[in-house]
Amino acid sequence: MVTLKPALLAALTLALPSMVVAGDYQLIVGDEVQLLLPGDTEPSVMKVDLDGEIRLSGLGGVAVSGFSLDQAEHTIETALADRGLYSNPDITIDIANYAHVTVFGDVARPGRYDFTPGMTVATALAMSGGHQEWGISKIELERAQIELESQRKASNYELATLVLQEAKLSAKLQDLAKLEPDISRIPQPTAVNFKIRLDQVTALFMQEQSYYAETLAFMEKEVGDLWRQKELFDQKLAVQNEILDTAEQGMARSKELLAKGLQTSTQQAITQQRYADARAKKLELEQAILLADRAWSDVLKAKSSFVEDRRQKAMTELMQTQAKLDQETLNYRRLAKQLALLSGGEFAAALLSEEATQTVSVQSSRSGRELLEVADTNLSLMPGDTVIISLNDLSFFDG
Repeated sequence: MVTLKPALLAALTLALPSMVVAGDYQLIVGDEVQLLLPGDTEPSVMKVDLDGEIRLSGLGGVAVSGFSLDQAEHTIETALADRGLYSNPDITIDIANYAHVTVFGDVARPGRYDFTPGMTVATALAMSGGHQEWGISKIELERAQIELESQRKASNYELATLVLQEAKLSAKLQDLAKLEPDISRIPQPTAVNFKIRLDQVTALFMQEQSYYAETLAFMEKEVGDLWRQKELFDQKLAVQNEILDTAEQGMARSKELLAKGLQTSTQQAITQQRYADARAKKLELEQAILLADRAWSDVLKAKSSFVEDRRQKAMTELMQTQAKLDQETLNYRRLAKQLALLSGGEFAAALLSEEATQTVSVQSSRSGRELLEVADTNLSLMPGDTVIISLNDLSFFDG
């Protein structure tokens, strides 16, 4: 292991946030995942157990440790299909909570701490109180506080965005005239110019509602026009039936007159042609009625589909937004808790001016991170990591 000075260990910089939230993140024991199965309206939160599995009803344990989210989705979908529980399952899986980071050894407060993207060895040391035998500079502590405060502000902004999105989708589903956001879910609404943002989202909502109303009105007009056209054809058919009845009666009289020698063959032919024309016109009108009825039915279905598709899309987006809102609320609380640990005075009061040397290592069950010797406390941690700190004999201190 590498011997470090405490000043280096106390560099509380969260400099590499992107490494932890990369798309190829692999699940580990202790992670909590949010799983939405086909047909479910609410996602289920499941924890990756000590065997690296999540347990599903009717399926049992499914190994996901070491898998990316995409790989875990594919594995679960395959298992569900193989078991015959679904014919073509399409699931969604997201991170609900990361596995804790554990700190133990020569620190003031050993234990488990919530993981936050961007967390470094230095951050873990700061939250665990460091060692009471060595000092951390005020500047280094302030750097960590500033970074956490920046993340907290970003989380507050994201909460405002999600609250407005939830209000817009709820208004769309309930056909409300205005948005009714739950402002209580935003810790600091004034910090994000909430009134201005509400006006902007409301304007966008009104545009979408106007487009929806115009499209719906156009479809309703088309339905009405086709229905009136169908009624007109029905009226014409009724008249044509009367004409056909008259033609049939004329045919009967023509035959009687012809039999008595009171009508010529030419006159009978004219009567027969009138009957044939009347019958052809009736068939033509019946065909027109069928086409009008089909067109009316198609437009009615299109209107119904337009309304239902919009409702289903809004409902799906609302469920996703509410899940993100719950998750971001937890994230904000974690950040606020960590910021309180660094800002509450307890940590700073525990620091002394003497210097000492430490050895710091990181252990993990992840491949390639089984045992890392820490040469820089800006090393990004991963969920499930264990940070081990040992204080060496002060006689080895290099002044």
